[in-house]
Amino acid sequence: MNDSGIPTQVIGYIKDIPQADRLLQVDAIELACENESLNLLNIFDADTQEPHTALADLCGSLFETPIDHLMVFGGAIEVFGETALEQARTVIALTHLGAEIRIADGQSSQTALKQSWSARPHPQLFRERSKTAMRNLARRTLSLGRTPYGYQAQNRTLVTQEDEAKVVRIIFDSYVSDGIGLRKITRKLNDSGYLTRRDRPWSVSSVRTILQNEVYTGVYRRSGTVIPQAHEAIIDSQTYKLANSKKQERKSRIQSQRSSTAVRHEYILSNLVLCGACNSSMIGAVRTNPTTQQQEKLYRCSAATNQGRCKYRSASETSLLIAVGKVLVEGKYHFVETDRRTATEFATNHARIERTDREVSAYLDRWVENRITFPQLINQAGRSTLENIFSRAEQATGPRQNSSRLITELQNNWTSLDSFQLKDLLNSVVHHIIVDTEKPAVYLRPIID
Repeated sequence: MNDSGIPTQVIGYIKDIPQADRLLQVDAIELACENESLNLLNIFDADTQEPHTALADLCGSLFETPIDHLMVFGGAIEVFGETALEQARTVIALTHLGAEIRIADGQSSQTALKQSWSARPHPQLFRERSKTAMRNLARRTLSLGRTPYGYQAQNRTLVTQEDEAKVVRIIFDSYVSDGIGLRKITRKLNDSGYLTRRDRPWSVSSVRTILQNEVYTGVYRRSGTVIPQAHEAIIDSQTYKLANSKKQERKSRIQSQRSSTAVRHEYILSNLVLCGACNSSMIGAVRTNPTTQQQEKLYRCSAATNQGRCKYRSASETSLLIAVGKVLVEGKYHFVETDRRTATEFATNHARIERTDREVSAYLDRWVENRITFPQLINQAGRSTLENIFSRAEQATGPRQNSSRLITELQNNWTSLDSFQLKDLLNSVVHHIIVDTEKPAVYLRPIID
């Protein structure tokens, strides 16, 4: 019973561990619930299916149907994962979803997790030695890693590459002296025929990276070591400071204008839509309709938005869904011969898992070092942890495969599916959608029945 007088709802979390088999764990959980008047809802057995899929199912059910006053009860910290990082993922995700984590051996979940993370076998010493070596190299002003645009490496020292340095000066002059925004600078570079080092058109993110890099003032920064006047500067430090001060002012202005209740939007056709004018991907965005003053979702050509090299602007999600649904229901779609999305999805998923693992590990290090509190850890790492869990489950179940059954299900239930169901089915069935001024062309993945 909790302070509010409402019985605490308990989910028992069990998994075979050396300290106790599953039956012994169930007995301990049932006894604790009986002694403390806790309401045992069910026992979650992590060994009944693939571990990542099982945890994702549990998190998914709690996300869709939250349970008030929920406690997840485990026999020991080890039931939540074989490694310290797996244990941390489970504890952080379930806590983020509103559950209290309790361990039957009497330890608090925070203490157990902190001990597990601190004692984990990991290549920490190797990383520290690598960092020390890199700092020593940096102090000798030796160039490490990728050479920044505008420079070339000679004897591992940065030397100005004049053709690229000219572009760097154009970017800073346009932003600081001419007051031109990032999108207009991008368009200016592309219209003038300038290309990136990879011989590609410039994008907004590429321009932003240039403006943020202190290396152009002659400062070398690497592995915690900062060396001023390490190499020839392309722009002066005052110009760099003005550019970043201006960028920060703009960021603060946008944040102040953004509603405090702003939410992250989900786009049903995300990663499926291509621009019919230039074949670039189209990205989701939200705008306020000037007539109705209501927010509406749309898809913008990434080449038009980020590079200024396409005249096609945007298409509303509502109108696109109506048009795509009509094509699917009428059977006027096409099939691709080779499913190129499978390899791309796997690579993207794998990169997402590695990225979120790094993020969560960094937050855990800060927590163990008492630089953040446990609530801050949950707040900062919760979303990344859930993303990691769902990505691992998706990877474990294998690539998405199209089938006649899925196509029929999509056709028959198009108007009755909710947005999450529709998005999931579309990603299984559709390979890509080409959008132009007329009706969209819908291409399906090959059928594997």
